[in-house]
Amino acid sequence: MNSDNKDNIFDRLKTESDEYTKALFLETCIEKAKNGEKFGLTNEDTMTEVHCALGLPYWSIPVFGGIMTAMPQAFDLIDKSKEMGIGSMGCTGVKMGMYMLEAGMIPKPTMLVIGNTPCDIVSSMSELINNYKPWADVPKFFMSAPHDKSEESMVYFGKQIREAAAFLEEISGIKLDMDKLRQISEEANKQCQLMLELQVLKSAVPTPIDWTWGRTATRISRWGPRIGDPIITDWLERLVSATEKRVKEKKGIDGITEKIRFMWYDMIPTMGDKLFTRLAKELGAVEMSDYYNWGGPWTPIDTSSEEAMFTSFAKRYLNDVPMAKHAMGTLQTFTDDIFRIYKELKCDAVVMGLNIGHKEQNAMHGAVQDIVRERGIPIIQIGCDLWDERYMSADQVFDKIKTFFEVSGLLT
Repeated sequence: MNSDNKDNIFDRLKTESDEYTKALFLETCIEKAKNGEKFGLTNEDTMTEVHCALGLPYWSIPVFGGIMTAMPQAFDLIDKSKEMGIGSMGCTGVKMGMYMLEAGMIPKPTMLVIGNTPCDIVSSMSELINNYKPWADVPKFFMSAPHDKSEESMVYFGKQIREAAAFLEEISGIKLDMDKLRQISEEANKQCQLMLELQVLKSAVPTPIDWTWGRTATRISRWGPRIGDPIITDWLERLVSATEKRVKEKKGIDGITEKIRFMWYDMIPTMGDKLFTRLAKELGAVEMSDYYNWGGPWTPIDTSSEEAMFTSFAKRYLNDVPMAKHAMGTLQTFTDDIFRIYKELKCDAVVMGLNIGHKEQNAMHGAVQDIVRERGIPIIQIGCDLWDERYMSADQVFDKIKTFFEVSGLLT
């Protein structure tokens, strides 16, 4: 985090963002259940604007699992999740969520929306949820996302999202107000535009803010319960304004002499705070972008008609959310994003985390490395478990990246 003084604009923005994200945590879900309030669970995030328009709280079970990997008891729970017989190569974050379900740590929801993206282990979670006996009487809606990215497929998936919205209306007893959904969608468009502006500002040399701000912006504007809320738009506007000021003053990240700019082409690992902070402080190597630390481009939501809105929701998920986009996309989709981000953010190298749980992408890694190297871009692929540091510690990953920078001539 940048800090010119103890109580500057970035400090206030950080405090506010922490408050906005509290609702993502399991404790809030448990509180809703204790109070007898209606809420939903899902393994998808395709319907964020719809849920907000309904005023209907929902949580993602995989997100619960990912968050828990950062808790003090994480290793114990990870070991217990492995005893479920899912397989050692499955995504640890999702396995953690599956264990939490089986262990009764997640309260019984009012309704469930279950999907098949982005990867095989999420599909396994769908099967587990569907066959989980304590939730046998919970109404469920099943979604099936197409792998094809044609306009016809987007219309098809948009219709599924509309049917899922009707399901939520029926179970919750809340009528979806299309004018409210349109208003939220238009505000969400403003928020995504501001995230894109932030991305452009981050491309300045030296970069004005550290990697945590892009992640925070994505979290509160795309995951939280306040998507389409003007309060988030205001937060993003103030972040963009403060960042623009630093760019004009040619200020980089406080306390860091920027020497190398790299992209971490995967999800942020649990060890990310330790790893990226150390790389910046000791090597002057700043992490510029990752799966949930970029500004788009996000598909604008077309609010001209109901059908157009729901087709836009389908496009926004299948074309823009990195996990769904890459896991259900092509090799060209995967590499095109590397080249675009590398160029736009003026990176010097690509570091791919190669999470052991991304089996749907494993077949592409060799080809990706060859294609990227053919463009003259330094790239390293490091096999690790993003959620379990015991597989490869932050120190080990740091050493591998440092050696890579040295042999690539980036660190002299």
